[in-house]
Amino acid sequence: MRAAVVDQKDAGHRDIVESTGRGFALDSPSADETEIHPIELQPSFQPRADDHYHLHDLLKFNDEKFIEAAYLAILKRSPDEGSSAFLGSLRSGRLNKIDVLSRLRWSSEGREKNVTIDGLWVPATLRRFYQVPVLGYLLNVTIALVRLPSMITNHRQFEAHVLAQQELIVRQLNHVGATLTKHTRQAQVQAEALVQLEETHQTVLRRVGDLTRYLEDRVNDEAAERQADIRLLTSNADETASQVGALQRSNSELIVEAARLNQAIQSARELLAFEERRTGALKKQAVKLRADLEIYAQTVSRLAEELTSQRQSEVSPEHLRVLERAKANLLDPLYASLTEPFRGTPGAIKERLKVYLPFLSAVGSNSLIDVGSGRGEWLELVTEVGLAATGVETNTVLVQQSLQRGLRVVEDDLIDYLAAQPDNTVGGVTGFHVVEHLPIELVVQFLTEVMRVLVPGGVVILETPNPRNVLVGSCNFYFDPTHRNPIPAEILQFLMESRGFSDPQLLLLNPSSEEPLSGDSELVKRFNQYFYGPMDYGIVAWKPTSSHR
Repeated sequence: MRAAVVDQKDAGHRDIVESTGRGFALDSPSADETEIHPIELQPSFQPRADDHYHLHDLLKFNDEKFIEAAYLAILKRSPDEGSSAFLGSLRSGRLNKIDVLSRLRWSSEGREKNVTIDGLWVPATLRRFYQVPVLGYLLNVTIALVRLPSMITNHRQFEAHVLAQQELIVRQLNHVGATLTKHTRQAQVQAEALVQLEETHQTVLRRVGDLTRYLEDRVNDEAAERQADIRLLTSNADETASQVGALQRSNSELIVEAARLNQAIQSARELLAFEERRTGALKKQAVKLRADLEIYAQTVSRLAEELTSQRQSEVSPEHLRVLERAKANLLDPLYASLTEPFRGTPGAIKERLKVYLPFLSAVGSNSLIDVGSGRGEWLELVTEVGLAATGVETNTVLVQQSLQRGLRVVEDDLIDYLAAQPDNTVGGVTGFHVVEHLPIELVVQFLTEVMRVLVPGGVVILETPNPRNVLVGSCNFYFDPTHRNPIPAEILQFLMESRGFSDPQLLLLNPSSEEPLSGDSELVKRFNQYFYGPMDYGIVAWKPTSSHR
């Protein structure tokens, strides 16, 4: 037996050494290479439906397997705590398998189950005679001599079975060793490939950064040129108005201006096309800007056609309003492109806004108005929960994007839109990162209009950057160049109470994702609060009603 084990170990060692000399691909190993077959030293006991067994059906099991098989066959249940006494007696030699089977079979529970075990009665009866002095000893020796050939045969069979199991274990160990060696080589090759991939990734990131900075510089240059054009156009219009009392411009001048805008748009198209050829990483952003520019190209072209067909020198007030609107929205594509890198992805914003859904129970069947709806994340969220919502937005690009996604959005000023709504008709008004864009007098006017249009018990929800976070108040707030001033939470709460809203609730939201300083001192706590605390806050309030809440 020992010699066979040594031979198996030597053969397994040779297999492992030979396997390390071959190359490995990065493909996953097959099922045959990794499958480890379970090793069973004893067969599993299978109960019989007719409750009829032969003694040898149970004697082939040993130790715990024997106790389990005896209980399942005779008592038809799993062993309980009393089985440990049988197992201890069996291991110590005080009892043998015949004793255990006979005691279980002729116990009160065994008689109740009435399981038939052929061949048990005779050896069980002989085991009782073993207890008789002298006679039992002689009987035991005689039976042992008679059974000696059978015991020798059983011993040889057991040795062969043990040797077979040892050989199976050696083969399994050799297989596991070869598999582990192969996987180790594969892991090394994959690690080297990952290092190369990381180096390539860093190179790509550097190139994307360079291209991004180049594109930002070009966009900023184009924006500066457009602002200069706007200032020049405004100066000329004011000078003409002061001289003749009315704004007049010839068709030729407006056509030239439209041609200049077309030329600027064409330059932007060529720049975006050039950037698309240079990098595929910025393709999505370039396509988005191209679509925004197409909107303004269509507006300017339509204006040029109308001016060309007009034969009178005086421009109608409607044309002037269209031109002023086009000037006001000239930077809409640029502002829309700032939302994703500085505001966050639409999916992340929707996840943050879910905190406000429990407050919408007051809306009921009434409609909800979201002022400054932006990309429409909140509109999508409330629409998914079954509420009728309308967005109000001044950015033409964001309005078009929202309409294309099937959202209800109107392009209008928030004050003008609310002023057009009847009294006590709106279930809720929301505005996320809007009030920081307004001067204080418009904030007060906005809250006054909200109080007027809300139904009794209607809810208003406002969210804005939290200036109590030092980094937000001193730096991050100005990532949006259209922001005016941070508004402390205490001031906004006071303004809402002064307009008549009841029970304003403050929600501190979106703490910094950076790791704060460790420590329990008061100084550390204050520092973490000011530098790593919530970056936004929300206020939820209601229009008073006799049955409010």
